[in-house]
Amino acid sequence: MTIYVPGKVTLAKEFTWNETVWNPSMISTALWLDSADASTVTLNSSNVSQWNDKSGNGKHVSATGAAQPLYVSAAQNSNNIIRFDGVNDVLQRTAPLITGTAARSTFIVAKDLNAGVVFDYGADQAMGRYSTRLNAAFIGFNTSNIQWSTIGDAQYGVYAFIQAGSTTNSINGFWNGTQYSFTDSVQPTSVINTASGVITVGCQVDLSGFGQADVAEIVVVSGAVSLSVRQKIEGYLAHKWGLTANLPSGHPYKTVGPTP
Repeated sequence: MTIYVPGKVTLAKEFTWNETVWNPSMISTALWLDSADASTVTLNSSNVSQWNDKSGNGKHVSATGAAQPLYVSAAQNSNNIIRFDGVNDVLQRTAPLITGTAARSTFIVAKDLNAGVVFDYGADQAMGRYSTRLNAAFIGFNTSNIQWSTIGDAQYGVYAFIQAGSTTNSINGFWNGTQYSFTDSVQPTSVINTASGVITVGCQVDLSGFGQADVAEIVVVSGAVSLSVRQKIEGYLAHKWGLTANLPSGHPYKTVGPTP
């Protein structure tokens, strides 16, 4: 005897839920330094002797002796960070990154305590360089600079600098997904970066302006990224580093991180 149960149905699997989190490997990056990924960090005891570039471009930065910064476990949202002392810590590499006046987009998660330079690349002052100082959000080009002064100091944030051209009015700055206006109107007097140069984390390329900072992640993309890509990177970084509360209410990734 067969018993039929009214209303009983068999559900077939119709889709597979994709739980993969979007990350910068899904776009073409020029540089990607991620302190949370311990496999990219080479230690000398508790100090960092090399920080590997995850972009695939091999732009690893390194240090020897007293210049080696400290690797700190579970310092921000249970992720590891790299701590620079503001005195002589620097990770560097002699190599070009993005040359000439080409557009570029730079994203940094860090806490800057002394208004020192967190990330710099290019040549010396006379030849042109690209410099970021996050305390008061300074960004320098050659001998000129632009800055905003309305953001908080000594706290982690998601910083984004989207540069479409070679003048200050072609640069948009964002802090935790909110755009800020730059306060200076000085125009750069030379190219932003030359075909040769140095990449430094923790100070300027001329080994001055050392930053006392906790650096979590740096992502550099060739070209001025679109609104949707900028927000994806911001969302990825904010969720990873526990900074979603700082995103504006209208940000598409405030509550849920980006997916592919």
